[in-house]
Amino acid sequence: MLADEVKQQYGLTIPFFEGTLEEAQRSAAQTAKYLILYLHSPLHENTGAYLREVLGTDEIIALLSESCILFGVSVTEKKGHQLATELGAHAFPFVAALFRRKVILRLQGYHTREVFRQEWRLCTEDWDTYLAEEISLVTERAAREQARAADEVAASEMEAADRALLEELQRKEQADRQATAAQKAAEAKAAVERAATEKQEKEERERREAEEARQRALEAQRQQQKEAAKEQASGLLHEEPAEGVPAGETVQISVRCPSGKQYHRRFLRSDLVDQLSLFVLTLDELADATDMSTVRFVTGFPPAPLEWELGVTTFRDVKSLCPRAVVLLRRC
Repeated sequence: MLADEVKQQYGLTIPFFEGTLEEAQRSAAQTAKYLILYLHSPLHENTGAYLREVLGTDEIIALLSESCILFGVSVTEKKGHQLATELGAHAFPFVAALFRRKVILRLQGYHTREVFRQEWRLCTEDWDTYLAEEISLVTERAAREQARAADEVAASEMEAADRALLEELQRKEQADRQATAAQKAAEAKAAVERAATEKQEKEERERREAEEARQRALEAQRQQQKEAAKEQASGLLHEEPAEGVPAGETVQISVRCPSGKQYHRRFLRSDLVDQLSLFVLTLDELADATDMSTVRFVTGFPPAPLEWELGVTTFRDVKSLCPRAVVLLRRC
């Protein structure tokens, strides 16, 4: 393993991924992380200095640890030589960053920590929005898988209960056949039970009809509330800034809904962030919402809830929204 070779030859502990390249690629996809490829050239004169001064430093390891999987391989190995050819490596040390198996950054030849940091920052500024979407999708897939497993357990338990019920019915039928002497009493008892069941069914039917009527009334009330909320939000929502307003006085917000549909809206930086909530309430995407208690906003990287003080916080106060931002809309 390259980690052992680097530890033995250079005295450095670098957290390279333990496994094959294919396993590293699967892990990056499953955990929604970037894949960093380091092609190690043990005979190159700058290799030792690069490991000690750049890749093996605590600063760079910490920079990559949260959002990346670091995979290293020596070009003296067959796989490393093949990767060098595929990636077009013509100078060493060589580092490449991949996202969804696409190369998004190449660093060839010796470069300082500062250069590495600058290049990595520029790269992640372009790609962190896509990574945030990938993290959200991975989280949702995990939740769906957990729900599916729970459904399978529930179905298995229900099947077992049905089998137990069937066995009980079979035992009862056998007992009934053996109790022929008490058939008249059993028939009378059955008549009483039948009458009780009919009475219970009637009461249940009346209760259900009353409940359905109540639900219809509640639904009508909710519909009125939805329409009133949308109308109120439309009335309180400011007009979108005119085209002539300087860009330094506005923000461009892209609201991405759970359905994948995206809405764009400009606001004045002096506007309250409350205006974003009013804009969302006017969307057909939230036709069933009467207020913002059923939705939340997520933005930034790593993704975090957007929080502000109602009636106080302006767009200018929230640096992550200026001059433009992608806001993910999530249902509570």
